[in-house]
Amino acid sequence: MVQPADKVNVPQIWDKNLVWRNSLRFLHSWRSYSSLTLSDRTLGLDDTDFEERKTHLIDKFDKILKNHYGNGVKVKTLKLELGLCSDIKASYLDRWLRIIKSGIQEFSLVLPLVMNKIYNFPCSVLSNEAAASSIQSLSLFGCAFHPTSILGRLIRLKSLHLCHVHITEDGLGHLLSKSSALERLVIDACSGIICLKIPCTMQQLKFLAVKLCKMVRVVEIDAPQLGSFHYGGTPVIYVRNSSQLKNVDISPVCPSGILSYARFSLPSIAQNVESLTLRGRSEVCVGF
Repeated sequence: MVQPADKVNVPQIWDKNLVWRNSLRFLHSWRSYSSLTLSDRTLGLDDTDFEERKTHLIDKFDKILKNHYGNGVKVKTLKLELGLCSDIKASYLDRWLRIIKSGIQEFSLVLPLVMNKIYNFPCSVLSNEAAASSIQSLSLFGCAFHPTSILGRLIRLKSLHLCHVHITEDGLGHLLSKSSALERLVIDACSGIICLKIPCTMQQLKFLAVKLCKMVRVVEIDAPQLGSFHYGGTPVIYVRNSSQLKNVDISPVCPSGILSYARFSLPSIAQNVESLTLRGRSEVCVGF
C-alpha cells in the first residue's frame, strides 16, 4: 500500500527534474552566443520581486558566463547591466570579466550609482594585447577605473563612454595615450579630473562631449579632426587646432550667465563654427 508521504514526494521529484531540465535548457540556449546582453529584462526577470530578481540575476549571469568561459566561445559583444545589484561582490565581477579575450569588440558595464563598495574596474582586463587590440567600443557606468602603463594598446578602440566613473587625470592620460584610433569620447559626470587634456595624439577624434564633471576647471583640446564639441559646465576652454570644429553645444551649470560666458570663451574655440547652440533658462539660446 502506498503511503501518503510517497504520494507527496512524486510531484516534488517531478518538479525538481523539471527545474533541472529547464536549467540545462537555459544554459544550452546561451552557450553558443557570441553577443551577450545580460540584464533583468533580457533574462525575463523584470516582473519578479525586487529582492528575488537580484538573486536570480546574479545567479543567471554567473551560470551563463561560466559556461562561455569554459567552452571557448569567443564573445564579440558583452553588455552587463547590474543596476539593481548594489551589494554585488567584486569577486563575481572579476570572474565574469575573464571572458574578455581576443576577439572582443564591444564591452559595456552598468553598475548602480550607489554601491556598498565602489567597484574598481581592473586595468588588467585590458592589459592583454590580444583583447586590448580587438576592442572597438568601451562603456563604463558607476565604477572606478585607474588605467596605468600596463594597459594594452587599444588600437581599434573608436568609442569610449565613461559615466559616473572615478578616474584621475593621470589615469585618463594613460587611457587616451593607448587609444590613438578613438573617434568618439563621452565623459559624463565623472569625478577626479580638474584639468581635462585631449592630446594631439587624438588624431581621429571627431566627437567630444563633457557633461556634469563638476571638478573640471580647464579643458585643453588639441585634436585636429574634432568636428563636434558638447560641454555642460563653465570651465576655461582652450582649443589649439579648431579648423575642423563646426558644431559647438554649451550648457553652463549656471544658465543665467550663458551669454557673458559665451563672449569670454567662444572667440578661442569657434573660429570656424557653423552650428552653435547655447542652452540657458533666463537668456535666449542661440543657434545658427
